[in-house]
Amino acid sequence: MNVKSVLTGIDSFYRYYIRIKIEISVIDLAGKILLDSLVKLTINIPAEADSIHGITNEMVHDAPSWTAIYKELREVTVGKTLLIYNAEFDLGMIEYTCIANNVEFKNFKSTYIMEMYADYVDSKRWISLSDATELTIKHRAAADCFAVLELLQQLKNNQID
Repeated sequence: MNVKSVLTGIDSFYRYYIRIKIEISVIDLAGKILLDSLVKLTINIPAEADSIHGITNEMVHDAPSWTAIYKELREVTVGKTLLIYNAEFDLGMIEYTCIANNVEFKNFKSTYIMEMYADYVDSKRWISLSDATELTIKHRAAADCFAVLELLQQLKNNQID
């Protein structure tokens, strides 16, 4: 099961990152979409973030709340191991978004695919998903999920016994 999320970005006035989930997608290993939604925010999306992922305040205006999305996320992932490219980052942002929305965070069992890929290519450095794949649609949750699924398939096909 693959999870990816998109964040709001930077609040330049306060000079710190405001990381709130604005889009989240989950697919299974067959590529079936289990969850793909924008998230209604309690803050405005900064222009800097909008220019990165193309998600506008108008797009999230009628989206479900984080409370509703997180409930659905828990339901579609119950008993599953999540395969997340940058699990440490994405799960941290999910936890932060729960805190920001007064939602109790419960940890997920996950596998860190970026680490697995770095081991495969014998790299000690962080490798972006777009560098690891042919990803052309950047910073959108569903596209990232499918890119991770493709990467996992490539790793499986190239596995040395």
